[in-house]
Amino acid sequence: MLSLPALKRTAFLQPLCNVQRHHLSDTLKAQAPPQRVYQGPNLRPSIVIQNHHIDSTRWYDFEQHPSDIYVNTPAKAGTTWTQEIVGQLLYNGDLPKYANTESIHDISPWLALSIRPKQDVLGNLQQQLEKKNIQRRMIKTHEPVEAMPFHPECKYIVVARDFRDVVWSIYNHYSQFTDEAYAAINSQDKGYSRSFKPMPKFNFEDGSFTEYDLFKMMLTEPDDDGNPDGGPWWSQLWVIGSWWKIRDLPNVKLVHYANLKEDLAGSMRSIAEFCEIPIDEERFDYIVSLCTFESMKARSVSPIPKDAPFFKDRSKFMNKGQTGRWQTVLSDEDTEKYRTVARRYLDDEGIRWLETGKLN
Repeated sequence: MLSLPALKRTAFLQPLCNVQRHHLSDTLKAQAPPQRVYQGPNLRPSIVIQNHHIDSTRWYDFEQHPSDIYVNTPAKAGTTWTQEIVGQLLYNGDLPKYANTESIHDISPWLALSIRPKQDVLGNLQQQLEKKNIQRRMIKTHEPVEAMPFHPECKYIVVARDFRDVVWSIYNHYSQFTDEAYAAINSQDKGYSRSFKPMPKFNFEDGSFTEYDLFKMMLTEPDDDGNPDGGPWWSQLWVIGSWWKIRDLPNVKLVHYANLKEDLAGSMRSIAEFCEIPIDEERFDYIVSLCTFESMKARSVSPIPKDAPFFKDRSKFMNKGQTGRWQTVLSDEDTEKYRTVARRYLDDEGIRWLETGKLN
């Protein structure tokens, strides 16, 4: 395996908890929902998110390292796909040999996910700094940049997908939740300083709640974080709009689902170049084959542990990988309604990129 340039494995940031916990607690007690202060990327997050899925206060106990790679996306926008790409590039298409794991998700967590014990996640990431076989840490996020620490030496991959495709994919994901998943997600015993709106259950089996119903909800129902849209999840347009604003920073790279589908090999080379991951040309075609949708679905690639009772059918986490399924459902008026909401977070160029993957 090709070796990466040596990077000192010494923390360059102290945990933010020493100076931030008091400030964070005061903010949560004084604001319900937390006040958003758009200060852009910063070492210290300027907002707090605490909802049924996310507890962004976990970032205050995390030590960044300059070699860290972040995969930042709205939900169901190509997160798992991009993690697999980066993981297979880092470990030359052989995770068991070089990373001592069958799944990249064993070492690439969603740090702010509230249902997993915080110390397990932070402990795993800290231990990775001490393991010689771990090339780089990779952390996924579904939060806006203001809700997490941002450092100019780390790499931030921002993955987007047409919002309409995102909704259709979220619908499938949502429909697979078990009673155990709802219990974990909606537990109010998470140590938050305020209560949050639970994720509601819908009947996905009898046709009484459709993809179109979810689409309308996510445009008109307020989320739990002060946005007028996003419910019953959180505003996915808010998330991507936050990252779009800092797209020109040298350590931020935009990746789009449509471009991954159109030219996977070329997209992977571009990601490798951005992350400064050397490519083993003799194995590159094989590495690309591992990252196709068909290969990932056949291998049941998923961040959901095999023994976790949270998904009715784990094989459906990687569902169809298609785009445009909304085209036979949404009218032009529906699309314009979505774009009106999107303009709260994105300019017209950003909306065009979100829908097509094309930049001016």
